[in-house]
Amino acid sequence: MGDHIDTERAPWYPGPDEFPAQQVITSAPIEFNTAFNRWRDLLSSAERQKRLAQATLDNYAITDRKERDDAKRRLRQAIDQIDLLLHGRDSLSSDFYTYRYLATEGFLPGYNFPRLPLMAYVPGRADVRSGIRVPAAAKVPGPVRVWPA
Repeated sequence: MGDHIDTERAPWYPGPDEFPAQQVITSAPIEFNTAFNRWRDLLSSAERQKRLAQATLDNYAITDRKERDDAKRRLRQAIDQIDLLLHGRDSLSSDFYTYRYLATEGFLPGYNFPRLPLMAYVPGRADVRSGIRVPAAAKVPGPVRVWPA
């Protein structure tokens, strides 16, 4: 690999003698675990939202109609978010969705994928799933892969 990569093409590569292979091997499980922290935080937040909304609905002392309706809305949103996190969507639930997620978290740098529209969770009407596509103008190009010459 050292014959094909130099510091001009890949400034991150220090050369075959200095490449810390053992360090990469040792740190891989830790970095893999760290790559899922954002997903865990999103799931934990959605579960907390669900518990709080359910607690409001279970509290019969709360009789304000607006507050109870808001709690129902928050409960539906939390369930929707949990479902998206655990099961994905038909278009995202393939094996490649996991690879895409790990690449966006920096665990698989340089892993190329066909460009997909960015997705965002935006609370919406009860009869409409909440994932929306971000307009093409807001798309960000994927990572650049370094190929040997």
